[in-house]
Amino acid sequence: MKTFNPATDTITPRAWVGCLACYNDGELVGHWYDAIDAANVLPVDLHGVPTDHEELWVMDHEFLPTIPGNPEMDPLTATAWAEAIEAISPHWRAAYLAWIEDQWISTPSEAPGRDEFFGFFAGEYANFTDYADGIVCDTGMLIGVPEEFIQYFDLERYAADLALDYTVIDTADYNVWVFANH
Repeated sequence: MKTFNPATDTITPRAWVGCLACYNDGELVGHWYDAIDAANVLPVDLHGVPTDHEELWVMDHEFLPTIPGNPEMDPLTATAWAEAIEAISPHWRAAYLAWIEDQWISTPSEAPGRDEFFGFFAGEYANFTDYADGIVCDTGMLIGVPEEFIQYFDLERYAADLALDYTVIDTADYNVWVFANH
């Protein structure tokens, strides 16, 4: 999978669609396409002339989930993955992909839709303790608690306990994405 730089890159799922008959004969014939278009690629698109080679296969891809043990897929699956990914706002697509791979979701039909994803995606933070601190502040958990007791509140321990209810995935830029476990 291509390395993603969130500061400069936009996630656009891409697929290298190749001719399976040519591959089986020891020849690589194919091209890169936006994955959203992979299902529409025809053998003539790859060969440039009509051919009796009918089966196409996605032999490589960028910004599509990598299924453990099987990085390849058919063009229809690549397009279905691209549709699911492109339903997510571009800023959060890397988090969406990371969560799909972390949860071992193997088919686009199992992938959460936009609303479902944002139902359990809590956001990006410098670390999980920052997320826990936000909960303490946002809920007013310590409002009205006498100062002599607040000094004994251990945010790190609270965060460690809270983390049991979340999935935390490191980002490429040393932050974390936080997901509620439903």
